[in-house]
Amino acid sequence: MPPMSGTWGRFTLASLVGQFFPPPSKDLTAATSALLSLVQEFRVLGPFNRKIRPIRGGWSIGHYQTEVAGTLGCFVHDKDDAQKMYLLSTADAIAPGSAKKGDAILQPGKIDGGSYPEHSVAKLERWIRPTEETGTSAGIALLNDPLEFKPEIEGLGPLTGTADVRPGIAVLKVGRTSGLTVGKVLAVNLDIKVEVGENAPVLFHQVISASVPTKGGDAGAILVDAKRRALGMLFAGNETKGISFYLPITRVLERLGVLLVTGPDSRNALKSSQSPPEEASSDLC
Repeated sequence: MPPMSGTWGRFTLASLVGQFFPPPSKDLTAATSALLSLVQEFRVLGPFNRKIRPIRGGWSIGHYQTEVAGTLGCFVHDKDDAQKMYLLSTADAIAPGSAKKGDAILQPGKIDGGSYPEHSVAKLERWIRPTEETGTSAGIALLNDPLEFKPEIEGLGPLTGTADVRPGIAVLKVGRTSGLTVGKVLAVNLDIKVEVGENAPVLFHQVISASVPTKGGDAGAILVDAKRRALGMLFAGNETKGISFYLPITRVLERLGVLLVTGPDSRNALKSSQSPPEEASSDLC
């Protein structure tokens, strides 16, 4: 099996904070019904592992030097400059160990046929690698100018904002490998240890778990509720158990210093005055 971003099947529950962790429900009828208005027009179920223009959430991306598949989660913008637009994914997908600021990000990723410079869509800006200190895997890349893009998730349209998460609500995600899948939130505020590459397991905090099926290469996908609000970003899962794990989106955005791009009014082309990032490393802690 080709390399995929994220960790599927190698995790341990370290602790549960204030929430019960039930097994995945076999009856997802209620969850599916709650999301029907979102997915009734969904025609392509994936995988989303080819070139797509305009680029949008749910499709394959990756660092130009590594054959690791990941998912373009969504679009964000700088807190102080709404014209500085970025794509958001996990550090596993777009910021490997050798990465430096300004590196090209491809759509599709290299393992899906992407090549530099033909498929370059963004430049790596800043990222957070998963360590015991950070407990996070996330990164943003500044969109190339000019570039055709739609600030939406494949088949779902634009996000409407963010929301707090509670167990039992119906949710879905759109990922590079498994496409559209639905389920329910199982628990929140989990502490789990996840193996990151060949390194020692890393403890992740305040994790959301859901009975949403995922596969390797889906990392970076956004967990969405029936109101198209972003809840979390996928970073790990277990195909056999049907459980997936997400970092709270509000924490990811805060750590990276960006805001979520929402609504149809956000579909503006980048201004030509957008300046490229400096050629320097940017490893956040």
